Amino acid sequence: VVTVTTLSATSTPANTAQALVQRMNVAEAPRNLAIEATSETSAVATWATPLRDGGSPITSYSATSTNGTCAAAVATSLSCSMTNLTPGKAVTVTVKAVTAVGSSEISTATISLPSRPAAPTIESVTRKGTSATITWKAPASDGGRAVTSYRINGVSTLDSKDAPQCSSTSLTCTVEGLAMSAAYNFTAKAFNSLGEGATSSVYFAQAFSAVPAVWGSLSDTTERIAIGLPPAPGSVKVLSSSARRSSVIATAPKTSIPITHAIITVAGAKGRVVLRVKVAVNQSNPQASITIPYSSRSVSVAVQFANAFGVSAMTASGWKPATQVTRLTDAASNVQRGVTATKMVPIGSTIGAPVYFIGASSQLSSVAKAELTRIAAVLKRDGGIVNVTGYARYSPDTSTSFMKKVSDQRALVVANYLATLGVQQWIRFQGVGAPTTRTGPDTDRRVVVSITPFD
Repeated sequence: VVTVTTLSATSTPANTAQALVQRMNVAEAPRNLAIEATSETSAVATWATPLRDGGSPITSYSATSTNGTCAAAVATSLSCSMTNLTPGKAVTVTVKAVTAVGSSEISTATISLPSRPAAPTIESVTRKGTSATITWKAPASDGGRAVTSYRINGVSTLDSKDAPQCSSTSLTCTVEGLAMSAAYNFTAKAFNSLGEGATSSVYFAQAFSAVPAVWGSLSDTTERIAIGLPPAPGSVKVLSSSARRSSVIATAPKTSIPITHAIITVAGAKGRVVLRVKVAVNQSNPQASITIPYSSRSVSVAVQFANAFGVSAMTASGWKPATQVTRLTDAASNVQRGVTATKMVPIGSTIGAPVYFIGASSQLSSVAKAELTRIAAVLKRDGGIVNVTGYARYSPDTSTSFMKKVSDQRALVVANYLATLGVQQWIRFQGVGAPTTRTGPDTDRRVVVSITPFD
């Protein structure tokens, strides 16, 4: 650049200035390109700015993948995302920086996408009574993510609703509550952080047939010996000992069947049960004697004998109790709270069809009563400990405690109704709440009755 004036019209070192301008280049390639899989079908690529921009500002980045485009939020974002990828396949991403001069060299990175596990292989199913122990081999591929757990599903060949499950972090687990007369088809699945994997081949487990020891050795399998329920008291006496106290004496008839306890039920003048108490009985001389805090003139008394199998019929002193009088509002004399399910699966062999309920109700319908009548006939014929398991339908708007309470009340109603139908074995009831943690079908509002053979 030459500065021209009237005093200096020519170029001289004094009025001349010079500058050297470097030629601009394209930017260097983006640095530290990496790809992270966010799911089995999506991934995010990230990178850092080039060390040198070539003398011109970076205006954008161009990113592509073997699956198509890699979408960035804005042109100068240092990341981009990919969706609809193929699980288990490799994906390659290339990125270049763009300036006014042109595009840089590319940076390249490749990863293999993870997938869900392959199918395990069930090796054996060992049945023992109403349970089965399943063992299996780990899947050939974990999908690139470690296996976190396994789940076994079984389905009865007699009733598709009889579907026991068990879960494990090892290569074995035990399912409970199998029907001894039913065969089961078992399948296995492995889980990793992406979810459940492929389903294994079906493993068929034969029905388990065993004669309970209480039936003894049978020469004719169509006949069974007596279950062993105790006989009813031969006599019941109520003797006044004071104005406000009475003595109750119950004597057993001659029998070889063990009697361990007497259950004494006391009803008031209007027939409402006011007291029920269980007292031990001397087995060498089966007789129960107890003092009650009521005058013999103001109450009615009935006595049942009990043993490990259940309770006897009632013997009353001077009155014939109506069905509703012999049942407490909380539980009948042979109804007791107990564990009736393992991991939501009823213990023992399921009898009959489930009893269904409407809404949050625990009221038995006419259809439910008819089914319970059929179930009661089987229970009285076959014997065994009766298990009554109640369920409720899951709803995200309902508290867990309320669902547990509703399922418990349903189980108790069914247990008491079976007692009114003449089932004299011990009846255990339990409400387990909702069988799932997702909104379930209306059929989740149910009660299942099962039986455990006497040891």
